[in-house]
This record gives sequence, C-alpha cells and structure tokens, in this order.
Amino acid sequence: MSFIGVQFALAQTRTINGTVTSSDDGAGVPGVTVLVKGTIVGTTTDIDGKYSLSVKPGSKTLVFSYIGMKTQEVAIGSQNQVDVILQPDVLMVDEVVITAIGMTKEKKALGYNVQDVKSEEIAKSGNTDVVNALQGRVSGVEVTSSSGAAGGANYITIRGATSITGNNQPLFVVDGVPIDNSVTADDDGFGSGDVAGVARGNRALDINPDDIKNISVLKGGAATALYGIRGANGVIQITTKKGGVTGGHKVDVNFNSSVRFSQISQTPKLNQKYAQGWNGDWYSGFFASWGPKISESGYSKDPSVWGYPDFDVDGAIVPAADADPSLGSVNIYDHFNFFQTGVTFNNSISLSGGNDKSSFYMSASDMDDKGVIPNNHVRRNTFKISGSTKLSDKFKISG
Repeated sequence: MSFIGVQFALAQTRTINGTVTSSDDGAGVPGVTVLVKGTIVGTTTDIDGKYSLSVKPGSKTLVFSYIGMKTQEVAIGSQNQVDVILQPDVLMVDEVVITAIGMTKEKKALGYNVQDVKSEEIAKSGNTDVVNALQGRVSGVEVTSSSGAAGGANYITIRGATSITGNNQPLFVVDGVPIDNSVTADDDGFGSGDVAGVARGNRALDINPDDIKNISVLKGGAATALYGIRGANGVIQITTKKGGVTGGHKVDVNFNSSVRFSQISQTPKLNQKYAQGWNGDWYSGFFASWGPKISESGYSKDPSVWGYPDFDVDGAIVPAADADPSLGSVNIYDHFNFFQTGVTFNNSISLSGGNDKSSFYMSASDMDDKGVIPNNHVRRNTFKISGSTKLSDKFKISG
C-alpha cells in the first residue's frame, strides 16, 4: 500500500519548463525569480533565461519577478511550457543603485540616503565638465567655479563641509576605484598636494560625460562608513558604461556632436568720462583730483604748452621727459571689446556589444573649448576600452 501511495503522489506533480526573455532585445534574462503564487515553491532562470519547476496539484499561477522589470503573473492551466517576455519597469530602474562594492541593489533596500543622476540628465545639461553637470541636480551639493575661463577649476562641496586645510571636497570613486583628489592649500590659494600648481579644483574634467552611466552622491555617515575617513566629506560614485547586447544588435554605435557658444552677459560699470587724476590723490574741489575729460581733452600738439603731454594714451600721469610729440588725443580703452564669443565643440563616438558571456565598450572623444578670454583654450581627448568575459558560472574577468 505504501508503494501505491508514492506512485499516486508522483503522478499528481508535473514539471513546467519555459524561457524568460527581455522585450528589449529578445535575449534570455538570467536570475529571474519564478514562484508559484501564494507559496514559497520556486526557482530562478539560468544564464540563458530557462527554468524548470515542479508544481503540485492546485497550482494555478506563476509569478515572474526581476529587478528593473515589471512583475508578471501567468496562469498555467494545463500547460507544461510557459514562456514569458518581461517588460522594463522605468520606475524601478530609477530606484536601482550601485553600492560601494559594485553590487546592484534596490534603493529601498539600502540603509542610507543616496541621490542619483542618470546619464540622460548629464547629456541634457550640455556641460563638458562632470562637476558642473551636478549643479542644481542634487540637494546639498554646491559647485563653485574659480573663474569663467575655459577649463577653470570647479570646486564642489556637499552639505557645506568645511576644512581649515582647504581640503573639503568629496571623494570621487570611478567604477569602484577611489580617485585621490586631495589638495593642500597654500597661502596664495593654490594647491601644493597631488595637483600642485593649479587652482584648488578637481580632475573630474578629465572624464568624458558621454561615458558615464550613473552618478550616485553619498552624504554624511553613510559615506564614512563605506569608504572610511576619505569619505568624511561625502562620496561621488561614478559608474561608466559597459558593453552588452542591446536593441537586438551585436554592436551598437553611438555618435554625439554638439557646439555651444558663450558670451559675457555684463561687465562692471567703469569710468569712461575722466582720466586718472594727478599723483593718484583725490581732494574735494581740487582740479587736480580729476584727469582730463576724455571726450574733450587730449594731447596738445604744441610742445610749448604747460605740461605737454602730461597724460599718456590711457590717461595716466607720465614724466614730462617721456613726452612724445607723435601722440595726439587720449584713447578710451573699451574693456567690453576685450572679450570674444566663446565656442565649444564636443564630439564623441562609442561602440558597444557582446553576448550572454562576453561584452565590450570602446569610446573616443574630442572636446575643444575656446573661452571668452583671448588665448584661453582647452582641448581634451579621451579614450576608453573596457570588457568582460564569463569563463564559468563562478569566474569572470573584466577590465
């Protein structure tokens, strides 16, 4: 009787097989959780997106779930083959972050606060400097430019962190690798640390924004707990793009080209009516307190005139011994015409691709920035090559 009972029980169970694929490219999705609804009976898909699950009598629905994809419930009925196509969940994708050890986790599962800036937002900003792209996009982050010149240093602080050494910038981490950006301030306001000889900015300018997939900003105790004392001023995690099969193509090619113009919006109001006074002193009501009226006065062409010519072409006092009979009227220096229209050209191209075991990403960019100040010119060329291959289920090489 016991033997018959076992035979009867086995006859009531059945095995359901199937494949879970992505609607984006039709490729199998590994790691999808497949559960019998209302139970803890389940399995996960393999590297090809395939699964096999034994279900008991009365099982009616299978639940398919995966981070970044919409959860689906499928009635199994009398079927033994159940294939599912998962759709991306945009809302859930926005809530997925990269942790300090490079793992992907849901934002709600983290025990600390983190703010993200996606690659689409960086691209929309049009900035060629990653630091400038964060301005106004993350709460508590302040970006200060040392000047309006092309390539000028940008200084970033999180939540008003201060330091008597001048080294209060957050730690930059690119693909899990901390980047030493420390600076020790001198009395003259220039760095004497690892970036000696330049203004106290950071080298995030060297990163091509088109190579960035995501930027996460960590603040306060969470940053210190994950990265130690180096993260005391906050941490900016930068995750770059990787290769993979997208859009059903073996290789994806992306090209981006942009041009941007910049002009001085306003200049200080300067005196253009009177030239410099005598000896630089000023006394109320004393005629020598003011220089010549530029619109009416100028150099006398008669050498016998007293004080000829006491004023040079810019209105400054010069010794009479330096008089130059060839000089005529006083010239007005137009400080506004000193500036020019700045223009920035940015071109980048990337190739990415791969399969379920290997992937690659290559990119090159050229940025040419001519500022509003004459002879202010910055050019940046970047090259990036990365790839990974899965040798086995437990061994993967990437670089």
